[in-house]
Amino acid sequence: SDTRRSLPFCQGSDATKWTDCFGYFEFDSIEGQLLQKPRDTSYAGSFKNGLPEGVGSFFDNRGYIFYQGELVRGNYEGKGTLFRDLDGESYYSGEFSNGKSHGKGVSQSNRSLLERMEGDWVNGFLVKGTIYKEKQFTYVGSLKAGVFDGEGTYTAERIPGKGEPEVKKGIWKNGKLLPPDAPHSNDGRSEEHTSELQSH
Repeated sequence: SDTRRSLPFCQGSDATKWTDCFGYFEFDSIEGQLLQKPRDTSYAGSFKNGLPEGVGSFFDNRGYIFYQGELVRGNYEGKGTLFRDLDGESYYSGEFSNGKSHGKGVSQSNRSLLERMEGDWVNGFLVKGTIYKEKQFTYVGSLKAGVFDGEGTYTAERIPGKGEPEVKKGIWKNGKLLPPDAPHSNDGRSEEHTSELQSH
């Protein structure tokens, strides 16, 4: 990477003294707990004041990458990708703040059926965007605590031979579509919204 080429290799075995350099370090259980990373985590990337900072990658104890991107004081910060499985099909890729998905990003899971969430994230939750669940539905709008909440449109997956798909559009509250004449807040606008799928 450009970071590795632009920084000198870290010198010495005391990683707490590494700064403005590129290095590789294996965290023991105590160090891993301090950075809130799994036991036997390793890191390759830039360091500042003894902590991962700049650009780098965290690896699990089998050598698989579980995070790759920008960091500040050992936390995911800026742009990066957090992998949830070994094949790379379940991940969050986008912006992070203080170790959580925050800003623009995409979360995808492809275990048995594809699930994709894309849009604006706040503190690890999708607050506004698109949710697609294969063979089930697409939802475009606002969310709160993992459920549709605020203005949004739900479209059921079209089943061949069954006519047009079901579409529900309007103001949602706690996962239920409100009747068109129902009040949804004191000022006539929807409330702030958030989602279920967290970045980690």
